[in-house]
Amino acid sequence: MESNPFKKEGVPHGYLTVWQVGAGVTGDVDSVNASAERSVQVEGEFDEAIVVIEGSNDGINYHTINSTAGVRLEFRVTGLEAIAEITRFLRPRVLGGGAATQLTIAVLVRM
Repeated sequence: MESNPFKKEGVPHGYLTVWQVGAGVTGDVDSVNASAERSVQVEGEFDEAIVVIEGSNDGINYHTINSTAGVRLEFRVTGLEAIAEITRFLRPRVLGGGAATQLTIAVLVRM
């Protein structure tokens, strides 16, 4: 499984983590402990890909987390959702996709 590092930048009262990913890529894990509120935005060309946002507290076992509306965070089109669960670690994972899959996934953490 190919991995992909992220870029992290400070913003007022928190930080923004951004991954650039293609088909079948799992983004590197971001440690997001001590965060109060989070949201995720997905943009780009899907080409049949599905983006899932996964969380973990032990850093080993990852599970798809939910929006504050109680819906699993699985993107088939561009979108922006608030994240319900507070987990120690977050990562995006791209399921499937084709040669044209090129996505930007941004997680905003407010502390």
